[in-house]
Amino acid sequence: MTPEFDVLVIGDLNADLILSGEGIAPRFGQAETLVDDGALTLGGSGAITACGLAKLGLRTGIVAVVGDDDLGRVSIGQLQKCGVDTSLVVADPTQSTGISVHLVDGDDRAILTYAGSLAALLPEHTQSSIFARTRHVHLAGVFLLSGIRTVLADLLKEARAAGCTVSMDTNWDPSEAWQADDLLAQCDYLLPNEEEAILLAGKAGDDGLESAIDHLCTMVETIVVKRGRSGALVVHGSQRWSRLAATVEVVDAIGAGDSFNAGFLTGVLTGLDEVDSLALGLAAGSLSVGGRGGTVAQPSREQVHVFQETGRQAEANGEQ
Repeated sequence: MTPEFDVLVIGDLNADLILSGEGIAPRFGQAETLVDDGALTLGGSGAITACGLAKLGLRTGIVAVVGDDDLGRVSIGQLQKCGVDTSLVVADPTQSTGISVHLVDGDDRAILTYAGSLAALLPEHTQSSIFARTRHVHLAGVFLLSGIRTVLADLLKEARAAGCTVSMDTNWDPSEAWQADDLLAQCDYLLPNEEEAILLAGKAGDDGLESAIDHLCTMVETIVVKRGRSGALVVHGSQRWSRLAATVEVVDAIGAGDSFNAGFLTGVLTGLDEVDSLALGLAAGSLSVGGRGGTVAQPSREQVHVFQETGRQAEANGEQ
């Protein structure tokens, strides 16, 4: 039987309120500060990754919880608009949909998050029978999913037993404890950024990333590290591939790492090797920064192809 989902995302789904401006900072004392721009968009690493996968042509579903409120309904509608199956999203009338406020100043940002319904994702919301209808499971925003955290390792074991491959992007740990070894042991692919890789491995110092990779490779078969403008690298056993990111105009980098995840996983699941999957991930991430929020500028597979061809022609003409 053909699986219903190419990818099933288990993770965070919330709203993002993005406020941007130079030197942006709130002032207490009831002082009002004007900002340069503001937008309310779909948020959550899981949701943004799911949208990216669907736009790239994969049959994608998401397991998540929102409140039965306006933000929840808008979030579900935005997922559906991107082509994501939302039949496994629960709208809980006892919860309020989570929201993250992003204060963006140039390339940097601070994030204030109200977890809300993120913590309401419970074990009963993920039935193990769904894994028999799924090729790949992607876990996102792990440290925000407190309601399901204690059983996630068992869920991933069930997914693997059903024949699924598994990937994970933990994202930031607000508690800064970075305890995820039980989950790492169940993953085929780990997709952190550079700082997250170091913190997950408990490594620091000048060789922090190299030591972190060595440590993480003892638990996960393939490590994919996102390095922002420096591109990304893939480590599989003794093999390593790295690639620089294209130079593009950045409107908003929120969700770029999640769009990279979608591109890389699309490559893997459509039979590309590590090098071409890395290139696809970087192209998807680069294109995603051209719009406000995590999903607006996410590309189709055809848009990625055009972007890559344009880059190859520019390189051949000595323009890069």
